[in-house]
Amino acid sequence: MANELIFAGEGQLALSHKYDDIAIREQSSMGSANLADAVVINMRKATIDAKLGAFSTTNDSHAKGDANGFTLSVAELVAEIEAQGGAASGIASVGGLSDELANFKTSVQAVFAAGSETIFEDELFDAISTTFGASEMLALMKISNGSEDASSSLAVKNMDKLLRDAVDRGHNSRDNSSEVSDGFKADDKIYFANGVKLSIAVSFVDNGGQRDLTPANITNQSGMSVDKNADLVLKVV
Repeated sequence: MANELIFAGEGQLALSHKYDDIAIREQSSMGSANLADAVVINMRKATIDAKLGAFSTTNDSHAKGDANGFTLSVAELVAEIEAQGGAASGIASVGGLSDELANFKTSVQAVFAAGSETIFEDELFDAISTTFGASEMLALMKISNGSEDASSSLAVKNMDKLLRDAVDRGHNSRDNSSEVSDGFKADDKIYFANGVKLSIAVSFVDNGGQRDLTPANITNQSGMSVDKNADLVLKVV
């Protein structure tokens, strides 16, 4: 339009157009944790995705990706580790638990040394191995599975909310082509604070009737058992 003579006025005609509200799916921010001393168990992507269940495009959710979530039992973890070829490949690290048997043995020997004339087998105790690695942990998991109780199950909940956050923020190399329906991605980690408890104890047995089962001169009976907790990480491979 060519320039023309005008009378200048003041003010503004404000217009606004808004599309209908578009509902977005709920998400939860992923957290961070120090994994330096954590126990790390490898989980194959196919195995952990199967626990999520089928994906529905109607509600953009997995069958078990909501607040009800899914559980992992000791038996399932043992089966997954063995399916990967055993402890060497299925358990990436026992973390801070690697030193706990040696630490406990040292503390018990100190109790023995303080008054152990009725402890006839301290030499045999001294010869007991304190090695605790992947194979030893798997062996204990198999024993625990035989008398599994409710406390030996891991719960994973609200994963779809966390997966949405991972997709939106591009966590773990996710990009614009990533979807919640993709499920987990290699190197994803599911973290359980204090997810492993290792109970260590000395069991006194009668040595041919030569002594009491609770020696009187062992004053620190509480030092004969201890529970050690460690964080647990399930690492997707």
